[in-house]
Amino acid sequence: MSAQHTKTPWRLGRPGTVVADEPVPGMNGSDAVEHYGGHLIAESVTPGNCAFIVRACNAHDALLEYFNASQSLQNTLGHPEATVEDERKVEARFEAATTAARAALAKVLA
Repeated sequence: MSAQHTKTPWRLGRPGTVVADEPVPGMNGSDAVEHYGGHLIAESVTPGNCAFIVRACNAHDALLEYFNASQSLQNTLGHPEATVEDERKVEARFEAATTAARAALAKVLA
């Protein structure tokens, strides 16, 4: 897999920029926090694309876990080798992922 991305949340910085609260290794300008309004992730981006990037990145991990939990649920429920405990575990994971995904979407769409 490729290098890790900068920890979320990401947010809008000065116009045309996306920033984070933590340094971005390997990114020139990441340490110019006062100028950009945070640690620079991207610049020279249109306002609509900046907002889209921030929403997508901030919701990504929760939505990915929701997808993975739903796949696990579908693969486990009714499987002839699945135990009641297996089903309880995947149901609990799915419920937690659903709650997290709803919270992430509510936050980025607010």
